[in-house]
Amino acid sequence: MDEELRRHFEKLNALLRQRGVTSLQLTVADVSKLKLLDKNARYMKKPVFDKLTRGIEQWGLQSLPFCWFDGSDFHVLSGNHRVMAAREAGKKEILILFTDEKLEDGERVAIQLAHNRICGEDDPQLLNELWAGIGQIPLKELTGFDDEYFKKLGPLEMSTIKGSPLVMKKVSIVFFKEDMERIAQARELIEKERDDELWVARFADFNLFLEAVLSVKESKNIINTALAIRAMSEMAIEALEKEQGDEGTQGQAHKAQDHTGQPGEKSAKQRRAAA
Repeated sequence: MDEELRRHFEKLNALLRQRGVTSLQLTVADVSKLKLLDKNARYMKKPVFDKLTRGIEQWGLQSLPFCWFDGSDFHVLSGNHRVMAAREAGKKEILILFTDEKLEDGERVAIQLAHNRICGEDDPQLLNELWAGIGQIPLKELTGFDDEYFKKLGPLEMSTIKGSPLVMKKVSIVFFKEDMERIAQARELIEKERDDELWVARFADFNLFLEAVLSVKESKNIINTALAIRAMSEMAIEALEKEQGDEGTQGQAHKAQDHTGQPGEKSAKQRRAAA
């Protein structure tokens, strides 16, 4: 790299660092002098390597290798195959990204493995659509994919739901024995008050139940859902017993009123005596 280009890169790297964009640096390196890894777990089969080489020949090196500068040499931590393909493509100099910070052996290996391992996944349907949109066969070959790859994916299975689908939610809750006994007691009291069986509820009813559980959790400062449902059962038992007690009291009051007349009303014997 000539001196003028070097000065421009030094100014650019200083500006990027000053503005907090990155502490990494850019430079142009002699591809033949880059030090490749002695041990690289990532390998590439020759047909794939040939496609990579042809891509660099046509478009240049679009993904920059990442290197560590030890003060005298650039060691390639990520992009070893890209560097080898650039050499194969006849490139003399390439643009690289590097760091000159002090890195221990373990740090350099960690960077190497992370760059090889951390990657995203392809959505099969979108990938197929993108692939189909490339009209020219030579361009398709440079992507690294081929027709055989998409044949292995198989056709996408589409299922049709007829009518309005039922929206259901399954909930599993585990209770201790004493909690279950108390809940069963509440259920028995509730069953005495109902006239028919209930087998299916609306989804809105589940939301109502869930809101009730959350309200009890908040008001009683309870975290466990099963304990919250037990507390709801206790409240239901108390309310039902109170309601049954009120009904008994009202029944006795009605009987007394039938016998003595309305409160405050004199009996016939009292009226005759007063006359």
